[in-house]
Order: sequence, then C-alpha cells, then structure tokens
Amino acid sequence: MSNAAIAFNAGAKLEGRALTTNGAITTNSLTTTLTAGCATLPVTWLYFKGKPVKNNVVLEWATANEVNNNFFTIERSIDGITFETLATVNAAAVSSTENKYSFKTVQPNDLSYYRISQTDLNGDKDYFRTISVKTGLTTGFEVKYFVNENNISVQVMGAQPGSGSLELYNINGQKISSEKIVLSSTSTYNIAKPTQKGIYLIYLVSEGKKLFAGKISL
Repeated sequence: MSNAAIAFNAGAKLEGRALTTNGAITTNSLTTTLTAGCATLPVTWLYFKGKPVKNNVVLEWATANEVNNNFFTIERSIDGITFETLATVNAAAVSSTENKYSFKTVQPNDLSYYRISQTDLNGDKDYFRTISVKTGLTTGFEVKYFVNENNISVQVMGAQPGSGSLELYNINGQKISSEKIVLSSTSTYNIAKPTQKGIYLIYLVSEGKKLFAGKISL
C-alpha cells in the first residue's frame, strides 16, 4: 500500500495485492502470486430478500459475479433453528454481470425464516444470509405454554374451532410426540413432558397452518 505511484519493472514479482491512494500503478512483465486464503469468491452476493404475496412468499436474490457456481439452495424454518430444504435453483455458473433470481413458495405459517446457500461445481457450499418473512395469516392467534410437573400446558387463544394437534420436537427436528386436539376460541391442552433433559420446540397445527408456540428447556 502506498500514498504515491507504484511501478513494477521487468522481473518484479508481487505476492498478494497492491494499492495506491494517490497515483497510478504501472507494470512491465509483472508476475503475481495470490496469497493463500485470498482465493476468488465463487459468488459476489448483492441481496437476498422476501415479501408476502397473499398466502405465498416470493424470494428474490441477485449476484454481481459468479465463478464455477453450480446451484443455489433455499431452506425454510419455523423457529430459525431447524431448516428444511425447499428447492434448488440452477445458477449462471460463470458470469461477470448482474444475475437476478426468484423463487415462489406457499408459506403455511404466520412467520417463517429463509436462508440461501450456493454450491460450487466441486461441491463446496457457502451460506449467505437468513431472513424472516411475516404474512399475517394468524392475526389475533396467540399461543402460550406453561411447564408443569408432568405435563406441558399449552393455552390457545383466537383459534378457529376445529380439529388440530400439538406437536413436540427436539432441537434436532425429530418429532417426540403429537396430541390430537379439538380447538375452540380459548382452550388449554396438555402434552406429556419428556423425561430426558434438553431443549424442545412446541408447535400447534390448525387448519393446515403450523405455528411455532415456543422453545422450552427442561
């Protein structure tokens, strides 16, 4: 790095990068070596965003540069912890111009988290960003939970009457138990408390919507 002009004469070697804040960089038969750890990134990300469109969510992202990029992977989560793969989208592979992509999916929940990654042609994977999108499908629908000695009590308020279920998952996304329930506007239901200590996730399923009710540590 220099505050003046930089000149590389014949036979000069550069390992890494050169920067001048005032002046020009001139070269003559220059040999350069890229410093270890400074490899060119496969994708230059511009943005990743999502917006609700009725019961759907439209995800949009763009890149400014792609080198050996194979495909993108879109994942979704209800709690921001456990993600499921929604789709893979083919990439431009090699491009030095701006590329725009989009993907539309049905969001059955009031709030969901989405994250995106890209996979190189050689199989290397890199995550970019996680975003949240709220649709307002469950406006006025509230769930609270209380841990008792033998049960987990879940209080549901503002639900439409009908059949549903309470589901309990461990932190790895494995379903531990499920209880069928009949919903009313305000009701309290019990689900057995696991004997094994750990972190668990509670979900309420109603009318095809899966609502994250809470995360508890036992």
